[in-house]
Amino acid sequence: MSAVTFDCTVQLLPGANVLSVYGKDTGQLPCGVLAELRLEYEDGSSQTLMSDETWSTRGGTPVKVIAPFGSGAWGKQTKVIPLP
Repeated sequence: MSAVTFDCTVQLLPGANVLSVYGKDTGQLPCGVLAELRLEYEDGSSQTLMSDETWSTRGGTPVKVIAPFGSGAWGKQTKVIPLP
């Protein structure tokens, strides 16, 4: 299992932006989604935003955090499935 990194600088616009993560339930276990957005500012400072219970699904349903990353039965595994 591995993580994928994307540079989304060119997609960001002045003002509010939205980070969307597309996931698909393949019926295999374990499953889950973990996202991190690292912002690097021109002044050299940075900020990291992590997916958590403040995120919601497309239908507005709150995300359910079962355990902090690495605490669940699945450990610290991640798997990125290519988009169809």
